[in-house]
Amino acid sequence: VHYVGIWLLGLLGLTVGRVVLTRKNREQENMQRELVESNRKITLILESISDAFFSLDDDLVIQYCNSAAEETFGKGKGELLGKRFFEALPCFQGGDFEECILRAQREKTARSFESQVVEGPYANWYSVNVYPHEEGIAIHFRIITPRKKAEEALRENEALLNLILDTSPAATAMTVHRIVKWVNDAWVKMFGFENKREPIGLDSRTLYPDEENYRRVGALYQELEAGGVVHTEALMKRKDGSVFEAAIYFRAVDPHDLSKGVISAILDISAEKEAQRQLGVSEKKLERALNGAELGWWNLDIQAARAERNERYAHMLGYNLEDIEPTREGWEKLVHPDDIPRVTEAFQAHLVGKAPIYESEYRMKTKDGGWKWVLDRGKIIERDDQGKPLRFAGTILDISDRKALEEERIEMQRKVLEAQKLESLSLMAGGIAHQFNNLLQIVLGNLELLQMHKLVHGRAAAFVDSAFRAARRAAKLSGLMLDYTGQTLYMPRDVDVNEIVARGEPLFSSVAPRTVRFVIERGEVRHAVTGDAGQLEQVIMSLLTNAAEAIGDGPGEIRLATGEMDCDEAYLATTRRELHPAPGRYVFIEVSDTGHGMNAGALERIFDPFYTTKFIGRGLGMAAVLGIVRGHKGGIRIDSEPGKGTTVRVLLPAGAELKAAGKPSETPGQEPGAASRPASSKVLMVDDDETVLQLGRDLLAALGYDGLTASSGEEAIRLCTETDNGIRCVILDISMPKMDGVQTLRELQRHRPDLKIIISSGYPEAEARLIVGDADVAGFLTKPYDLETFQSLLEKALKQP
Repeated sequence: VHYVGIWLLGLLGLTVGRVVLTRKNREQENMQRELVESNRKITLILESISDAFFSLDDDLVIQYCNSAAEETFGKGKGELLGKRFFEALPCFQGGDFEECILRAQREKTARSFESQVVEGPYANWYSVNVYPHEEGIAIHFRIITPRKKAEEALRENEALLNLILDTSPAATAMTVHRIVKWVNDAWVKMFGFENKREPIGLDSRTLYPDEENYRRVGALYQELEAGGVVHTEALMKRKDGSVFEAAIYFRAVDPHDLSKGVISAILDISAEKEAQRQLGVSEKKLERALNGAELGWWNLDIQAARAERNERYAHMLGYNLEDIEPTREGWEKLVHPDDIPRVTEAFQAHLVGKAPIYESEYRMKTKDGGWKWVLDRGKIIERDDQGKPLRFAGTILDISDRKALEEERIEMQRKVLEAQKLESLSLMAGGIAHQFNNLLQIVLGNLELLQMHKLVHGRAAAFVDSAFRAARRAAKLSGLMLDYTGQTLYMPRDVDVNEIVARGEPLFSSVAPRTVRFVIERGEVRHAVTGDAGQLEQVIMSLLTNAAEAIGDGPGEIRLATGEMDCDEAYLATTRRELHPAPGRYVFIEVSDTGHGMNAGALERIFDPFYTTKFIGRGLGMAAVLGIVRGHKGGIRIDSEPGKGTTVRVLLPAGAELKAAGKPSETPGQEPGAASRPASSKVLMVDDDETVLQLGRDLLAALGYDGLTASSGEEAIRLCTETDNGIRCVILDISMPKMDGVQTLRELQRHRPDLKIIISSGYPEAEARLIVGDADVAGFLTKPYDLETFQSLLEKALKQP
C-alpha cells in the first residue's frame, strides 16, 4: 500500500520526500510512525476516490483494492484479495487488455488505454491506467461508457444529418461570403454539375443570369441577422446556361456572425409558375363538369404538395370539406395503413410514365370510424418545359358495395378450392396409408418372426432391432397421413384435457432443452372434450416440439396452458381459415414460446405438409395437428411476429360437464397372451396379397395354430362350407377385388354362423367398424399389427361362445 500510495500522491500532484533510514533506533521508530501514518492517509485517499483501484504484486496477485473496485465489479474484498487478477476478473483476460498489463509489468513503464468488455455483468467501456511500482503494478479503472455512448450518438447524428440532407429533394447548399462550401445531391442535379466536389469554391454570382437577380438576393442577407428563415423568388442559372424560376429559402448558421455560413434551400418552381398561368380556365371547366356528377374530385399541386377537393369528396366519407387537411399527411390519415404502400406505388408508376393513368382501389376512414372502399383514378394534367409533373387531378368513387360482393365471391371460391384440395389430399393420403400399412405388416411380421425364432445373432440381431424400430416409426407416419386429412375416425369418448396434460407432463417436459424454462398452467376446465386422448396428446407434443425448435439452443420459455372460453363469430374470424368452428363454448389448449416468431408468409404455410422455417423439414407434425383439430370440429388461432415468439391456441368444442371428483381411470385389459390357446384351433386367413398370406401362415404356425389361407372371398366361402376342415376362426381382409370383405363376411355368416370372424384392415378400427356396419364380428385387427396383438385377438375370439 505504501508504494501504491506514493504513486497516487504523485498522481495527485503531492510532493513525497524520501525518508532516509539510519541505524539509530529513534530514527527507525520515527520512520515507522511516519510510515504508518502515511499508509493510513494513503488508504483514506484510495477509499475516497470513485474509480476502481487495484494493487498487484509481481505475480499479478491482488494485494489491495479499494471500495470503488468492490462496487464496480460486484465482488467483496474477500473474493478479490489474494487471487490472481485475471482469475478474479476473467472478463479482462486475453486480447489487448492482458497484453497491455503484461507489457507495462515487463517494461516497467506506465501505460494508458481504453478497453471494452462486450458482454457479461461487467459489460462497459473502461479507461485504464497501469503504473508499475517496486512491488508490482497498480491498475486504475474509470468507467467511460457514458462518454463512449455520447461520442457514438454524435457520430450517428452527424451521419443521419448528412443522409437526410442528401436525400432531401430540395437543393441545399452552405455558402460563406456567398462562396459555395457544401451542396447536397439535389443541388448538384438541379444545377447540372457532375458531382458534389465540382461546385465547391464557386462564386454564387455565376448561379444568376444577371446582376440584378444576384444583388436582389444578396440584399436579403441583412434580414438574416434577425434570425429565422428568409424567403424570396428569383431567376437562377444552371451550369449549361439554362434559366429557371426558383424559390430560395435562407437561414444563417449564426445570425450574429454571418461568416460562419448561410444555409440555402432552393426549389425549381418554373413548372408551378407555368401551371398557375395555364390552369385557370381548365380548372373552371373541370369543376363545372364534376359538380354535375356525384364524384369526388381532387387537384394536387405536386410542387407545393397540397390538394384541392370538392364537397362530394368530403361528404362521401362523412366529413365537411374543412375537416380534411389539404396535405399528404391529411390524406395518409384517411387511408388504411396497409393500403398506403400499394397506392403510393401506383401513383409513382404514373408519375414516371410506367402507367398511362393512375388507378387504385383502397380503403378510406369515415368520420364514424368505419372504412369505405374507393376507386381513385387520375392523371397528370400539367408539366413544365422539361416534362416534370406539376399538377395531378382525378376523381374518387365509393365502391364499398361492389367490393363486398367481390369479397363474398372470392371467399366462396377459396372455400371451394380448399375443399377440393383437401378432398384430393384425403383420397391420396388415405390410399397411400392403406397400401403402406399392408407393406408394413409384412415387414414388421417377418422381423418379429426373426426375433421370435432367434434366427439372427450378434450384430445381425442389432440390425433387425434397428429395422423393427424404423418400421414402427413408419407405422406412426402412416397414421399421421390419415390424421392430416382430418378423416381419421375415432371412438368418441369424453376426455379431460387437464388429465391429459397431467398424465403427459413427464413426456411433455422432456421436449424442452435444459436452457428453456417449461411452465404448465392448468386452468379451470369444467367440460370434457368429445374426442381421442391419444390424438390430443399428439397435438400437444407437435406444438411443444415446434416451440422448442423455435427457441433453439438459447434461453427462453415455453408455456403450456389450458382453460375454457366462449367464442363468438368475431373471435373465430381470427382463427385459421382452413377450419370453420361454430360460435359457442370451447376448451382450449395453448402453447406459447419466446422463440424467433414467424412472418406472414410462414404463417400462411405453417400447416403445409413438410413445410418448415428450418433447414430441413420434420414431417407431417403441424399438418397432422390441423387434421386432428379438423376431425374434432375445432379451431386454431396463431399469434406470431418475427422476434416476438409464437402463441398457438387450439379450440375444442366443450362437451359434457366433468364430474367434480374426476373420472375413474380406464381399467387396462388383460395382457395379450395371458390366456391359453383353446384346443383344435384351425384358423383361415383371407387376403388378396400373397405375401400377407405367407406371413399369416408363418405367424399362425409360430403361435401353434393350424393355419389355412385363401386369396379371395369365393375361395374362403368354399373352404368354410364345402369341406369339413374344422375351421373355427377367419381373419378376413376388408379390401379385396371382386367379392370384397363385407360381401364375404355376410356370406360366411349366412352359411357358418358359428365362425369367429376377425376383420383385418389397413384403416383405423373406427373406420373399419363403419364399413362392416352392424355385422357381428369377433374383433378388429388394424394393420400393421404385432405378434402379441395378433395372438391376443385370436385367443379372445376363440374363447367366445
